[in-house]
Amino acid sequence: MTCAECQDLLSPLIDRELSASELAFVRTHLHTCAECARVCVELLCIDASSPRVADCPAPPPDLWGRVEAGIAERRPPRSTSDRDRAEGATILDFTSARMRISRVGRK
Repeated sequence: MTCAECQDLLSPLIDRELSASELAFVRTHLHTCAECARVCVELLCIDASSPRVADCPAPPPDLWGRVEAGIAERRPPRSTSDRDRAEGATILDFTSARMRISRVGRK
């Protein structure tokens, strides 16, 4: 097993997601490779210091409604700008041209 292959399996190792054969390969490699063992220890320290999802409180039920209300309060009213009108006219011109071309093809 190469170091790259071993290091790709370290997160699944920590999460206990490896098959028995993968686990055996990783353990063998970690016993013989100081660099991969160091990386594994670093990942274990990060994992140990990370909060678990189960430990995190659930958000309040009205959170999303408050977020939407806050966004709506801060959003400036939409007005039709000259650019919007120009883009709309371009789209209409393009659509009209396509319709004329398709009619020509039918005759």
